[in-house]
Amino acid sequence: MEYKVYEIGAECGLSGLYCIDKKNNDLMKSIHQAIENNEFVAIHAGSRDGSEIDDHTIQVNPRFIVYIVEVDIDNDLTPHGGKR
Repeated sequence: MEYKVYEIGAECGLSGLYCIDKKNNDLMKSIHQAIENNEFVAIHAGSRDGSEIDDHTIQVNPRFIVYIVEVDIDNDLTPHGGKR
């Protein structure tokens, strides 16, 4: 299964972490459910392109998440080195 890759930033030292949501494959939906049920969000760290996924879950309080950006794997605009 191909998962959506997200970049999240949180107040608990997780700024710029690339992760996936194995439960719903929709991190926003999981965050809304966690807030309603007063639970933590279970995420899995991974690579930017989604090819490497850590099996261990990271439990994050959804109220500490500052930003979420869905990574567009097909249109990767990340600079890959070189001089400007």
